[in-house]
Amino acid sequence: MTRPSLLCRALFVTISVTASARTAAAQVPPNVRVVGGPTPIVQWLNAKSDVLITAAPGTMLEVLDKERDWYWVIIPPDAYGVQRVGWIPSGRVEIVERPRRPTASPTGRGETGAAISSTTATAAATGAGPGDPSSTRVTLQSGNKEHGFEEVHFDLNRYSLKLDQVEILDRAVTVFKEDPTLRVNIEGYTCNLGTTSYNLRLGEHRANTVRDYLLSKGVSPDRLRTASFGEKNPKYDNSREETRRLNRRVALVPAPQP
Repeated sequence: MTRPSLLCRALFVTISVTASARTAAAQVPPNVRVVGGPTPIVQWLNAKSDVLITAAPGTMLEVLDKERDWYWVIIPPDAYGVQRVGWIPSGRVEIVERPRRPTASPTGRGETGAAISSTTATAAATGAGPGDPSSTRVTLQSGNKEHGFEEVHFDLNRYSLKLDQVEILDRAVTVFKEDPTLRVNIEGYTCNLGTTSYNLRLGEHRANTVRDYLLSKGVSPDRLRTASFGEKNPKYDNSREETRRLNRRVALVPAPQP
């Protein structure tokens, strides 16, 4: 019997991993409540120290992920309004279902004031639903030309490019080649989890990651300028994870022609 090709085996592994990820995601509850007694929420998984807070019984927590017997949760805001994330044992909480609120519509104008001729963040022809990063596309005007760029999205607390986001940047490289006069501001954004200073640095890292990739594809450095806005000017609702995740992004905004 012939051995399966490398491509077939790679596809099998990809499908298996994707299915496992979807199953795991389906097992993560949206919200939990602390039960029993006061429970420490720690910074690192399975940590005995590095306690961020001690949550009182009845404290409501939004869940971002689960690993083994631990939940990764959003800690309630402190006295300064800062929210952080940490780990809590699943045995010290109970699942609480909350009704979902409607998804907030994105703003109709870019945060930097760039001219926007059209914005589409609803269901696209591909069947992507509202709030899906793959359906978020903004068409902006540069000089006498219009260029459509999709936003580049990142995982929580990460600034490395994901494979599907690389494809977005490859399409942007094609636009640069077609219009040699195009110059772009690369704007880095974050959600509202974490401190203001941390999010500014994270937004800068994300913008630089996108810039470095474009440079590696032959785009001239004098056509790119980076800026970090951190958690400022959120485009999507930061009160829920379904939409909060869309604020972890980089926007490519054509600069005015000289």
